[in-house]
Amino acid sequence: MARSLLSVAVATAIASMALAPGAITLAPRPAAAATAVSVASLAAANIGNGAGDCSTVNSSANSLGGSEFEGSCTGYHGGPEFWCADFVKWVWQNSDGGAIDVSGLNAAAASFYRYGIGNGTLHTSPAYQPQVGDAVVYGYNYDGAGDAEHVGLVISVSGGGVTTVNGDWDGTLGQGMTTFAETARVRTTTLDAGDSAVGSAPVSMNGMTISAYVTPVPNSSAAPSHPIDWNNTSYTTTCNGWTEQPVTVAVRNGTGKKVISAQPIESSIELQIIGIAQGDITGGGSRQTAVLLLCLPSPTNFFVTEIQLFSAAGRPLGTPLYAPDLIANGYPPYFDGHPFTFSNGTLSTGAGYYPSCHACGIVQYLLTWKWNGSELKLQSATKVSDQPPPLIGH
Repeated sequence: MARSLLSVAVATAIASMALAPGAITLAPRPAAAATAVSVASLAAANIGNGAGDCSTVNSSANSLGGSEFEGSCTGYHGGPEFWCADFVKWVWQNSDGGAIDVSGLNAAAASFYRYGIGNGTLHTSPAYQPQVGDAVVYGYNYDGAGDAEHVGLVISVSGGGVTTVNGDWDGTLGQGMTTFAETARVRTTTLDAGDSAVGSAPVSMNGMTISAYVTPVPNSSAAPSHPIDWNNTSYTTTCNGWTEQPVTVAVRNGTGKKVISAQPIESSIELQIIGIAQGDITGGGSRQTAVLLLCLPSPTNFFVTEIQLFSAAGRPLGTPLYAPDLIANGYPPYFDGHPFTFSNGTLSTGAGYYPSCHACGIVQYLLTWKWNGSELKLQSATKVSDQPPPLIGH
């Protein structure tokens, strides 16, 4: 396991940068409305894209920087698959900071129909008025085996007409699944007012019958009823492997301690909040929160810094982030909190690096990170100083 060998004295200096105790809160807003807008925005951002890096018509990354939509390029024995359901699941899963429950969904379009049944959000009445964010399932049970022909997403509703976005559309027919998947794109289609009701067979969708609309349901951890005070909540950590099992520490006014064992000597973890940054890093239209934590295991003479990312609902996104090793044979690095900011979908962090000797001094790097759909990935590392960085607020 990686451990920072820097002394507690250095850790104390870093802790002096911590934000003054106080409520850091998220502005409350209607979760359902925010989620629908996020779904529409993320779906629209990918119009024109192919399946991913396997596409022969547009192999560019998706709008979150990923190489495919779920398993669009690798889901069938490591190769491309029909990916309309992959696309819809990917959009739901990455919208509004993970506010939508996607359990039970898979690469089959029919899984959305079953999702609607299981969650009580299947709309099969011709009188149902589609909502932004709904999935629309076509040709359910067309083969008598419970399969479906296609699934798309509703991104706007106006005057009875419905605009949808569809993954895996306009591929080359007659040459098998792989060729179709590789040549298909994300496309938008319009269902006219007379062709948008359940039971209709819109011409724009090649005459496939609309079987149902399905409304997504929130995660059980979706948006809290009150703002989150990040200086007064609980965090779960292993201090980068110092404990075998994750330990949850309650933090109050920016600091907290959890005793793991009292005998024969006390073993504990102390957490201190060093920084809090907020912004939309997932590209889904909601605001995520990154928290920079200083972890002080005891009894030891070292510390660990880590970044934890949370959705607007307070749900952890990805795994804790640690400063990457950039200097050969150096001591383990640490995040110094200068800077620690979100801007234009990028998280910027300062990090301190010691070469192989303490007397060599600290080398500071500026690190930038992007969300790739499942975790924060390092984008750049720029050396900015051979001197210790200034403390936040100084």
